[in-house]
Amino acid sequence: IYTSLAQIELFDIAADGRVLLGSQRQEREAVALLAGYVEPRNLVIPGESSIVRTVSPDGRSVLVANQIPKDYETFVIRSDRPGAVRLCSGESGAISPDGDWALTSSADYKTFFVSPLGMGPTRQIPNPEGIEYSSIGSWLPDGKHIVVVAHSRSAPARGYVIDIATGAGKGFGAPGVMWPLFTSPPVSPDGKYVVLQDKEGMPKRWPMEGGEPLAIPGLLADDLPVMWTADGAALFMARKEIPIPIVRVDLASGRRSAWTTVTPTDSAGLRFAIATITPNGKYWALSVAKLMSDLYVVDGLR
Repeated sequence: IYTSLAQIELFDIAADGRVLLGSQRQEREAVALLAGYVEPRNLVIPGESSIVRTVSPDGRSVLVANQIPKDYETFVIRSDRPGAVRLCSGESGAISPDGDWALTSSADYKTFFVSPLGMGPTRQIPNPEGIEYSSIGSWLPDGKHIVVVAHSRSAPARGYVIDIATGAGKGFGAPGVMWPLFTSPPVSPDGKYVVLQDKEGMPKRWPMEGGEPLAIPGLLADDLPVMWTADGAALFMARKEIPIPIVRVDLASGRRSAWTTVTPTDSAGLRFAIATITPNGKYWALSVAKLMSDLYVVDGLR
């Protein structure tokens, strides 16, 4: 009866035969409060689709991915410089603790790379053991290792610590461990623990040297662990709400304290939102994905 090159949705049919259609389009938006900003700003990169997963610990740099190209591409935005600088192709990951390196991956997370935020080439992390990665990665405090969820051959997924120089991997955690969230898994400041989900989907603190996980006291059903605090005493949690409240959860007592709230500039058509924050709790970034519709009344259909 009617066809279109754009995605369309039928909303209603009037008694006289007129039809209400929506022409759909996807939109992405990234906003951040970085060091030196008086108020949050839009993070603008070439392309029409952007997502931000990480802010450098000092709050001065942020990685933003453009997901329009087939292989994606990653840009860095610095709060003290104008514009966005393209680092490499691939999906954005995390900024190293010293702020000098970016961890990125192929669009399917099967291959990891490190790129200097200054001058220099992008380098692929070797994978001599053929480990199959299945999550976004996080840097460890030494800047020489990353932690990621992965599996070897037909074995169930576990946590893995990967040496970025050699690609050697060391597994830890129970079978079925996962990290399905869109941000990097939180790593403790001493580099001993990482927050991952068990096979039932419950976030726990997993020791990377091996052993049983620790529960997170005060955890609620809709909590999304975002970042370990700089002093190691608490976790910042984002809630599945809009606006997104970020709370500080003390790991000794489970006491919850409201910290800040991040808000999209417009929540119309909102599909999902991703929030992250720096360990000192001063700076944050927010990505939102929207599905918008332009409405049309069409008549004369037969």
